[in-house]
Amino acid sequence: MCFCKQWIGFALLLAVGIAHAQNCPEGMVPEGGQGVASCVPVDGGSQPQGHWISRWGAIATDVANQGMGASFNQSSEEQAKQSAIANCFSNGGSSCKVQTTYFNSCIAIVAGDRGFNIENAQTIDEAVKKGMKGCVGVGDANCRARYTSCSTAQWTQ
Repeated sequence: MCFCKQWIGFALLLAVGIAHAQNCPEGMVPEGGQGVASCVPVDGGSQPQGHWISRWGAIATDVANQGMGASFNQSSEEQAKQSAIANCFSNGGSSCKVQTTYFNSCIAIVAGDRGFNIENAQTIDEAVKKGMKGCVGVGDANCRARYTSCSTAQWTQ
């Protein structure tokens, strides 16, 4: 009887070990001893070579002429600004000015009947939520997201 309990305990430990090994992503294998487990690359632990590149975006507006321009996924802040201003001019603006720039994040323009605000956050949902709070918070009506976008960092080798 005692042998059966030990066998069941051993089988459970084996099953847990197999289940844990299956949690490693493709190209990785489990490593570690009893009670310590991690995943390492199949090739013996070498780290992938490369780095993250920041991506920029910008918003430009011409409030008097109701022009608006945006850019995203640009390689520099200056490129993002220039692209947003050019986009604003092509959308009817004649005196376009950069309102904001952002990088490695998301942005939302939330507008109501009396004005707009621009918020950025890690996700579009968070940016919209912040923008809605700001719009409603100043007593504006008919608040809604008019523009959303993300410029996220990219891995390159």
